[in-house]
Amino acid sequence: MKNDYKFKCEICGNSMVKAGKNSTGKQRYKCKICDTRTVIKKENRSRQNELESFINWLIDSTKAAHRINSSRSTFYRKTNWCWGVITKIKSDGIPSDFIFVDAVHLSGDEYLLIVRNEKYVLNYRWAKNENVDGLL
Repeated sequence: MKNDYKFKCEICGNSMVKAGKNSTGKQRYKCKICDTRTVIKKENRSRQNELESFINWLIDSTKAAHRINSSRSTFYRKTNWCWGVITKIKSDGIPSDFIFVDAVHLSGDEYLLIVRNEKYVLNYRWAKNENVDGLL
């Protein structure tokens, strides 16, 4: 069991073992049963961690500020790509009794208008001010 790994074969689902390296030096694995060979890519969680930090900061920057392990400018540089993320809007299809509209002032003339019900964000829009006239 020395060569047993957590990686499973995509074809038969059995354990895979190390099988040398490929021409670029990456670890190669093979299935014990069906002899399928593959290079398994490790999941890069850095972008996911950056997005989670960005969302926490966006929701409540006062609480998230002490959890950031870098300078403010480094945090802004690393999470700048998060502003371009287009989210999928969730909805359960049930009409809401209440709709909330809120604006978050970010800096200068940048606002994020958020429309939500009791459970979900229904829509959002970037704006130059808190009025409807300021929509981008």
